Amino acid sequence: IDSCLADLAKSVVLLDKAELEPSHFNYWAVRGLLSRIYAYKGDEQKAGREALDVINSGMFPLATSNKDPMFTAEHLFSLYSYTNYALAYYKSLFNTDNPVGLSTKAQTELFISGSGASTDWRRAFVDPENGIAFGNTTSPKKFYGTSNNILPLIRVTELYYIAAESEVSAGHFDQATALLDSVRVHRNLKVYTTPALTGDSLSTEIFKEYQKEFLGEGQLFYYFKRRNLPFADLPITVVPVSAHAS
Repeated sequence: IDSCLADLAKSVVLLDKAELEPSHFNYWAVRGLLSRIYAYKGDEQKAGREALDVINSGMFPLATSNKDPMFTAEHLFSLYSYTNYALAYYKSLFNTDNPVGLSTKAQTELFISGSGASTDWRRAFVDPENGIAFGNTTSPKKFYGTSNNILPLIRVTELYYIAAESEVSAGHFDQATALLDSVRVHRNLKVYTTPALTGDSLSTEIFKEYQKEFLGEGQLFYYFKRRNLPFADLPITVVPVSAHAS
């Protein structure tokens, strides 16, 4: 971890802040990765500092509509994916007789229960009938929308969550709540009903945000690892493919 941090610290000095091509590992991608690694290391203060620097740069405004289901303007770093290959991989996992997906109950618990709402744009990532999160070429979901050749690797929303974790660690619950609210209003959700959530409530909300925001992108695995959470807590399960999945 220290070797990675040292290399990235050197990169920050060499790269141009004005270079914003998301398919290049640019200055902002380096800052985002620094934030992620500091969080993984457990240095929440430095993780939050790196995250807030990127957020406050204004270079990556949050989405104002769901026309682009991948929210590509929010990407610090992403790769182009050859769609036909991606489709083959997805089919090998999700077009089987018993695909991985979200049951109807799990969908409700994740997207609607508590402080959620059925209006959450990310709810459209998941097919309400069979629980599959990836769709197919005739049913546009998260990976088959207007940006179906994009594989996001670092999103600015992750930095909002890392910064919120840092504020929770420091006991700044109002700042942490405000950071989560910043993302919520750009995912078609209302702000929280109280000015500041409690520390435990904030941790729960950050956990749910990771599950909703990075569905199918691989980031949730590392969140579970660095928080030492049991994978049994994941809502994803094997579900039957039918109009009455439960």
